[in-house]
Amino acid sequence: GIFITGTGNPKVEKSVFTQNGGNGISIASNARGEIRDNVFQNTGFGLAIGGNSAPVISGNQIIDNTDGVYINDSARPVLRHNLIQNNKRDGIVAT
Repeated sequence: GIFITGTGNPKVEKSVFTQNGGNGISIASNARGEIRDNVFQNTGFGLAIGGNSAPVISGNQIIDNTDGVYINDSARPVLRHNLIQNNKRDGIVAT
């Protein structure tokens, strides 16, 4: 998968993340960025969003993962128009 940290501000779009042993994308620290029109399938967490990060997550298919989206710490993601289904435990977890 991909790990975004620090003050990273990437655009990740139209990619496929499948059968990763860990997470599809992890976003931490003060990272922002835009995660758009991707497929996350059969990973640990489709997306793990933590720290003070604030990415925009839109138009993704987040399916068949252990958990779809895991949000912790003070993260403030913006979720728009995502398909989140058939994850083994939960679609969205916020701790």
